[in-house]
Amino acid sequence: MFNFKINSYLLNFIYLILFIFILFLIRNFIIQYLKKRITEVKQFRLYKIYINYFFLFFVLFFILPTFLPALKELVTVLSIFGAGILIVFKEVLLNLYGFFYLVIRRPFKIGDRIKINDYYGDILDIRLLDFTMLQLYPLNLGGQSSGRVITIPNSYIFLYPVSNFSKEFAFNWLEIKIPLTIQSNWEKAEELCLKIINKILNPITEKDKKIQISYEKYAIQFQKLNPKTFIEYNKGSIIISLRFLCEPKEQRQIKDQFWREFLKAIKKQRMIQLEPSYENQYNF
Repeated sequence: MFNFKINSYLLNFIYLILFIFILFLIRNFIIQYLKKRITEVKQFRLYKIYINYFFLFFVLFFILPTFLPALKELVTVLSIFGAGILIVFKEVLLNLYGFFYLVIRRPFKIGDRIKINDYYGDILDIRLLDFTMLQLYPLNLGGQSSGRVITIPNSYIFLYPVSNFSKEFAFNWLEIKIPLTIQSNWEKAEELCLKIINKILNPITEKDKKIQISYEKYAIQFQKLNPKTFIEYNKGSIIISLRFLCEPKEQRQIKDQFWREFLKAIKKQRMIQLEPSYENQYNF
């Protein structure tokens, strides 16, 4: 009788594995079909992830429960060794839990620019145990791609804070500091800075969709969205801090455009002189 039960449980377990294997083949067929139909790589990757999510939840919530009565005895046996299994596979289980957290809570998605621990970059893929990121250099070094792809365990989202630069409020405040000599006409320089940055930036208003979403979801509200300057005196230098909103992936390009235009403009006049001894202590 006992042997009959064991054989019955083993047979049901084999049926479960076989059924999951068939689902896996169907999933691969659908992905290959979409790969031929969808030419845009980013869109195909999103569809692929959604298909993986669907089949995973289908197995967990519809297929697996039907076999639970037959697997009850097997689960009872495994529960005796539960503590040991938990210790040995602690990282794996934490990564699995992290995957479900990423799917349900969605602190970031594919394409977002994030920073977690000491890693900074754009999310390429989110998998069952880990996610991959295209590494970027720090902002003070330009924020450009390093060309390296990093694989990070899903458990990191519970161990380290996550900074998302691309979530609903998809704008970041960026500051450019312009150090001038004490003899410079700082009022003229301030006027020049605002003129150049307004020429470079696309206007951002309160009616912008991203601004409205950020206010509705997080109650993020700003009194002024236009570029603004702040003046300070520091160790014999006049510092103009130019502050403005921009998308995170455009920061390097905007800085480059600004400095090109500004240097060309002050080259033609002597009223504005940069202070060479100033060192920026902030990484904006």
